[in-house]
Amino acid sequence: MARVAKQIVAADGELSVDTLDPRVTEPTLSARRVPYLVTRADPDAGALLPIPATPIRLVVPQQTATWPRSVFGIIQDEQDLEAPSLAVVVRQETPRSNYKLTYAVVLNPQVQLPDLPSATLGAAKLRADSKLTRISPTQLLLHYVDVVNDGLDSPFAGEFALATDTLHSQMGPEALALRQESFGETVGVTWKTEAIDREIVAFSTADAGAIVLGTLRQTERVAPLQSGAAVNSSIAIRALTKLSQSTVGFDVDSDVQILWYLPAVGSEESIRVLGYAYNLVAAREVGNE
Repeated sequence: MARVAKQIVAADGELSVDTLDPRVTEPTLSARRVPYLVTRADPDAGALLPIPATPIRLVVPQQTATWPRSVFGIIQDEQDLEAPSLAVVVRQETPRSNYKLTYAVVLNPQVQLPDLPSATLGAAKLRADSKLTRISPTQLLLHYVDVVNDGLDSPFAGEFALATDTLHSQMGPEALALRQESFGETVGVTWKTEAIDREIVAFSTADAGAIVLGTLRQTERVAPLQSGAAVNSSIAIRALTKLSQSTVGFDVDSDVQILWYLPAVGSEESIRVLGYAYNLVAAREVGNE
């Protein structure tokens, strides 16, 4: 993590994705690309999640004697209460490769993590289609997507602890309604959320459940509803599209790295979101795919 953090600091100073490459890969690589572009356009507008190397409070290596291999960890500064606690995953492709940061997720405040195996024992890394948990990690992502898109109307809504899910409150139908209300009647807003092709990382917990990390993409379309009207762009969208406004609107993609707790088969617990990182990754004028 010291080497990873040092490389990220160097890349942040240069605003260079190429400098990240030796120690960072997807989905975190894409998460830092747009802030670099925005910061170049407006030094006060870019926002970068700091990735410190210490203090590491928890380490869970993958139980394996082969490669590729991954390690899950928690970085938590208990002295600085303002600093976010991070869940990270680093991955090594071959015995001589650099470990690269794949996931970096901000834990929810006062989050309660499930019991995890010790660092000396390690944890089994589960396949995305594993049958060892209540639903497979892949199904978890697809079910959560359905709940984000349809809210309580989703047949999977009862699987999740939505009452305490701050991410769903930002991505779900109620949040979309508030977003539409903020624009009034001259601009229409639609959201679409889907799982994208990023590695799903799942480690077994001590109670036969799993912690699962995956990536969703939410696309927002903001378009004028009246002829002759235009939509103004934010600083970030302007940096990506070079447009200050549009008469047809903008499509904006945000990737969300999410950490869930998936309870064991037979458990009555709900699936919980333990943390997430929400990042703008692309923007374009409607019709310019």
